[in-house]
Amino acid sequence: MRYAIVDTSSILFGFANRKSVFEVVRFELHLGCLVSKGIISELNRISERKGIRGGEARAALWELSLKKIKVEADSKYPDSWIKHRVTQPGIGAVVTNDTRLASAIKRDVVVFKLSRDGRLRKFR
Repeated sequence: MRYAIVDTSSILFGFANRKSVFEVVRFELHLGCLVSKGIISELNRISERKGIRGGEARAALWELSLKKIKVEADSKYPDSWIKHRVTQPGIGAVVTNDTRLASAIKRDVVVFKLSRDGRLRKFR
């Protein structure tokens, strides 16, 4: 099975706009979703905050466990893990709303950003 790597920025952006990035990836790209333990750690740190952002992170963690998204136990630094993982087989796309990360990813894989209306837009 091929996977789309989903970054923390797109997960939180989706919840801020009442969209599930995991569902969008499955529906539009027909790929499974893949995250790392580092992304889970980022969401855990953010979920400890009070307010809207913390609630969005808690909802994202709940959805990650509910939908049984594949989690790799690699690297506590999500950006470096993503840059390394896209060079390995089995990755069909990256979904991130972090422009700096999207620019740093090699052209070997398609990079998407989640829009406010819940659609994936090609970065390049």
